[in-house]
Amino acid sequence: MSGAFFGERCSPLSSAALLISAVTGVEHNRFLKTSFKIGLLPLGLTTLIYAVMSWQNPIQNIDANVVAALQDSFYLGWPVMIPAVLLVILPLCRVRIVHVILVSGAAAFLLTVSAQQQSLLTALADCVVGYQASAPALKNIFSGGGVVSMLNVIFIIALANGCAGIFQGTNMLQPLQRYLDHMFERLHIFPSQILLSLFLSCVFCNQTIGITLITQMTSNLYRQHDLPQEELAADLNNSVVTIAALVPWSIACAVPLSVMHVGVGALPYSVFLYLVPLCYLLVRRKHYCRS
Repeated sequence: MSGAFFGERCSPLSSAALLISAVTGVEHNRFLKTSFKIGLLPLGLTTLIYAVMSWQNPIQNIDANVVAALQDSFYLGWPVMIPAVLLVILPLCRVRIVHVILVSGAAAFLLTVSAQQQSLLTALADCVVGYQASAPALKNIFSGGGVVSMLNVIFIIALANGCAGIFQGTNMLQPLQRYLDHMFERLHIFPSQILLSLFLSCVFCNQTIGITLITQMTSNLYRQHDLPQEELAADLNNSVVTIAALVPWSIACAVPLSVMHVGVGALPYSVFLYLVPLCYLLVRRKHYCRS
């Protein structure tokens, strides 16, 4: 969970990071650099905590079936790292994120056909409906993906933006807006963001809707206090993105736990999820001294 949401905050392909950049209007590469810089403290603390836990609880054995299945099913030479390397290097060269995704995806597709010796039709089908691992030991790890798997996310984003437009046009959020104004004045901006993120995650059970609604409800407050959109984007990325994963019935929590076949008892060990907002509370004024 900690590793997944480290990527959710900082990866060029993160749907949450892309959505935050889109709704706040900030430049994506700059937003990612800020996210990584702010995330260094919780990352370091998480690594230290897991190092101590690993020393106290060493792994007794490794599933040899998974290792053998990987070696038998895939070519694992250095060229397979090219798509991942492109994802890291191209954003640093100020290449637009859309072009980064296209180039990395094209490289992965070519490697699938050449190095992994998949047929062209099979590779295209995997792009659409997702990959299905043939080895039983790899099915739960690698099966999935494809355009079809993203339809639910696309629908949620469309629904969330539609709801945001309805709320704005009908002034349905006006009573809540007045309460938010009062809360922001008393608790300051980021503590209020944490409470709002927790409330919306519990009610809507979804990161996407939380990001969209918080932006809708708080963007005017940031403008009234003469705060930049970059600050709103950073506050979102350090609140609702990880807080949603701490709500057991939220999609951001339930889906990963289901995939890993573990229960909510894993959440206390997912230290990165709650270290992010806690550490940001401490360092926020160094980045945004006015609030």
